[in-house]
This record gives sequence, C-alpha cells and structure tokens, in this order.
Amino acid sequence: MGRGDFEAVKVLTKLEDSMTRRLRVLLDEHRIELLERDRPVQMFVAHADTVKVGGR
Repeated sequence: MGRGDFEAVKVLTKLEDSMTRRLRVLLDEHRIELLERDRPVQMFVAHADTVKVGGR
C-alpha cells in the first residue's frame, strides 16, 4: 500500500465517522419524538442526485 493510499483511507474513515455520528443524532431525535407522541413518527433517510418536480 502506498503512502497516498493510506492518506486516502484516513480521509474516508474520518468522513465515515462523521456521517455515522450524524445518523446517530438523527436516530436519537427520532427515538425521543416517538416517546413523546401518541402516534408513530416516520423518518426517511435518502439521497437523490436529481429531483424533478412537475405537474401534468
């Protein structure tokens, strides 16, 4: 493994850790909302490269 590969892995690992922390915060907030409501709360986690909105 070259030195550049190691640096790339470090950057990607740091990014992954950051995204994991964000997801954990969202899930914790979702859990709190579930405990405080009488009806279930829905949460969607998604990604879209493009979004097209239009009518007929």
